[in-house]
Amino acid sequence: MIHAKSKEIVIGGSLLVLAGIGIWAATHQPKTDLRAERRLVKTTMDAAASEIDLNPKDITVEELMAMHLPADLGGRRGSFERYTFRVHGRLESIELKKDGDFYMVIRGEKGGHTVVEVPDPSICKGSPLEGQIAATRKELEEKYHPTPEKKTVDETVTVTGVGFYGWGKSGKSGSNGSTGARLMPGTGVKFGN
Repeated sequence: MIHAKSKEIVIGGSLLVLAGIGIWAATHQPKTDLRAERRLVKTTMDAAASEIDLNPKDITVEELMAMHLPADLGGRRGSFERYTFRVHGRLESIELKKDGDFYMVIRGEKGGHTVVEVPDPSICKGSPLEGQIAATRKELEEKYHPTPEKKTVDETVTVTGVGFYGWGKSGKSGSNGSTGARLMPGTGVKFGN
């Protein structure tokens, strides 16, 4: 017998209470797992982080914007997330996000935007890039003193970081469009030309 309101099923005298748990797990658990898996990639705490080529390749903001997300996201994806890149542009803003990341919006020569995030080094303990992340974070802290309030900067920078496919949305402030290709974690910064 099934009672629609309580979602109870009685089978052979045993009462099973569904209460939507199976439905919730099927719709929410993979998203949580995916977020956790992507966070490991973003902080270089995933098992494949040791495969990252630390010799930076030059890339433009517009080239980042032209990339397409892979069909499925999870662990480190494709060659893009296994290389470090160097991008030159104008740092438009920096802020300290709730997750502890320094979030920077970089404008390219043709007006496109991308994002570079530098995580809190305390969550990168044991990462093969821990030292670079900590040094970059320290330089940004000393120069800009990021806070949760977005700080407008407008300064020329060259930023190095690992390729990362995020969840960018077209029209979202600071995003680079629907591709979500950006640099995370940031592993180096140079100010000026």
